[in-house]
Amino acid sequence: MSKDPPIFSGKGTLLERQANFETWHIKIKGVFDCDQDYFNTVQSQILYILDMLEGKAYEFIKQGLELMHENPNNISMWKWPTKEDMLKELTAHYKVLDTTQVVKNKLDHFP
Repeated sequence: MSKDPPIFSGKGTLLERQANFETWHIKIKGVFDCDQDYFNTVQSQILYILDMLEGKAYEFIKQGLELMHENPNNISMWKWPTKEDMLKELTAHYKVLDTTQVVKNKLDHFP
């Protein structure tokens, strides 16, 4: 089994939060690539992602988790039918800045 990434909390400034999320997201995908046989159901994949979240990041997706727990055998009732759907929602929420533009802006204002 691969090593778990650091837990993502959604803390920090907008830029810090996005950088932390991007690193976390890459590492989460790496875990799934390495451990495909272990995470062999959608439920195990989503629950693993949930285990790797805390604080504001966990609160953001908590309602979807509750739907899953209320309907464990009815995936059509889940907010995310795949781990990719869940990761897309997290990405849309936490990857909001064009980091190349942020760097360009800093360079434009460099003395």
